[in-house]
Amino acid sequence: MNDFGVVSKNQKTVFKFKIINLESEAFVIWHVTVSCGCTSPQWTEKPVKENQKAVVKVKYDSTKIGAFNKSVFVYTNFDDRPMKLIIEGAVVGDEATSDISTESTELKGNLPINN
Repeated sequence: MNDFGVVSKNQKTVFKFKIINLESEAFVIWHVTVSCGCTSPQWTEKPVKENQKAVVKVKYDSTKIGAFNKSVFVYTNFDDRPMKLIIEGAVVGDEATSDISTESTELKGNLPINN
């Protein structure tokens, strides 16, 4: 999960989740879905070998004032159920003075990772 904390209205908010493959089989992200149209994902599309990283980058559209809690579902070749990632925070009315781009701690483990 990533907590953006308080962000200003219209502030660019981007978060990168890094997933390390600890399996000997290649890890493939088939597709990524989001809980609403206010988030847009990008992800590593090529197979990820053992001990290599895949990245899921999530951009949040901060045009609406108020709290947010959004889910990102990552579908892979390792499980029929998606891996669930969460972003949350609160948008306030002040105009942005700078953009936010953060990176998570790396998600490690023997896949699948299910929350």
